[in-house]
Amino acid sequence: MEKTGEDSYRVSLAVAGFAPENIEVTVKDNALLVAGHLAEEAKGEFLHRGIATRAFQRRFVLAEHMVVDGAELNNGLLNVSLRRVIPESAKPRRIEIVTAKSAPQTVEAPALPHAA
Repeated sequence: MEKTGEDSYRVSLAVAGFAPENIEVTVKDNALLVAGHLAEEAKGEFLHRGIATRAFQRRFVLAEHMVVDGAELNNGLLNVSLRRVIPESAKPRRIEIVTAKSAPQTVEAPALPHAA
């Protein structure tokens, strides 16, 4: 996984020999699943086969508040774009402190740790 911005990330997979119709990208229960399968080709005798044609499946557990923006296949490399979207209710907020002897003051709440 590569961090491409403050709240954006990219998962890259080498999928040489696979076309977009042979790859399935799904998200379910905070997991990103990338699967690939090729239709059966004509059987022949190969002395060497440089590109593997077997089916594959990769599973990535996504942190809370991660959404998949899209996927792009370019020159045998599949790039899946992710973005962290933190809801307003989970963001730190300022709390006003009022005392009987002084004017209102504000104190900034400490930043909450967040998963990447």
